[in-house]
Amino acid sequence: MSAGEWSGRWSGRVESDRQRPAEQRRPGRTNADDFSRATTRGSRLSRRRLSELADDLSERDRAVLDALRTVRVLTGSQLERLLFGAIATAARGRVRRRVLGRLGRVGLGETLTRRVGGVRAGSSGLVYALPAAGRRLLDLVAGPTLVRRRAAYTPSALFLAHMLAVSEVYVGLSEVAAVDHGWALAAFAVEGDARWAADGVEMLRPDALVALATEEVEDVWWLEVDRGTESLPRLRTMAERYLAFAHSGEPGPRGVVPRVAISVESDERLYRLRGLVRRLPAPASELFVVCRDDDTVGVLVDAIRSTSSLEPP
Repeated sequence: MSAGEWSGRWSGRVESDRQRPAEQRRPGRTNADDFSRATTRGSRLSRRRLSELADDLSERDRAVLDALRTVRVLTGSQLERLLFGAIATAARGRVRRRVLGRLGRVGLGETLTRRVGGVRAGSSGLVYALPAAGRRLLDLVAGPTLVRRRAAYTPSALFLAHMLAVSEVYVGLSEVAAVDHGWALAAFAVEGDARWAADGVEMLRPDALVALATEEVEDVWWLEVDRGTESLPRLRTMAERYLAFAHSGEPGPRGVVPRVAISVESDERLYRLRGLVRRLPAPASELFVVCRDDDTVGVLVDAIRSTSSLEPP
């Protein structure tokens, strides 16, 4: 097959509700410093101590750590929806605080100083991250991930919001999969674990790789979360990279050429990006799906249902 032809099958610290007042913080400390501290604290735990902690983890403890390794950051509210939904509403926050507090005290979990929704959001607005010790423990019991992440990370407020928007897709898909038993969330990877390279094509750096599966088919997507900060020319360049890969004839992750879901925040941005896609050469109209952020989960779920002829529950 020539390079001009398109090939590929569609994929059929201990938690606290109180913030330290700004005037009591060390001069020069930024939110970036907070995240760096969150991801490095506890890294001196010995292998023996990590093994002991691993033996003491409950199933829910392990699920919290796995979720944080998958998407890097989650708010208290997102964690409640993801892992504490079976608990009575009145007790859900209390149990979540107890679990995250315990993980924080032994150095396996951490919270960022910055909250989502401000102080009035309470502990549900706290942002949780996995420190180095947490990653080391998971590597010890389950093996390392494909890409070794940096021990310290320093996102800006905008990038943190972007990361949490990606996490929201993961949480939303997990919620639907828990009640819609016709399909499963087979894979969700972010950052380095979602990147893909092929000969002669610039490395693709999606925000996430998503795979939904039934017993018969698997639907694979690259996810791009647009927060309105990139210019249209830069977004066109991004789209052209995906098109170049589709034309390359190379298999992609999980052996397919994933479609690309682009999630946007506003109707104006939706209109602009759909217009950009219409102006791109084939197979752009098939390759790209532009949708509102609050519709993203539904778009992905509807696709796996239609691919496998599943009816909504």
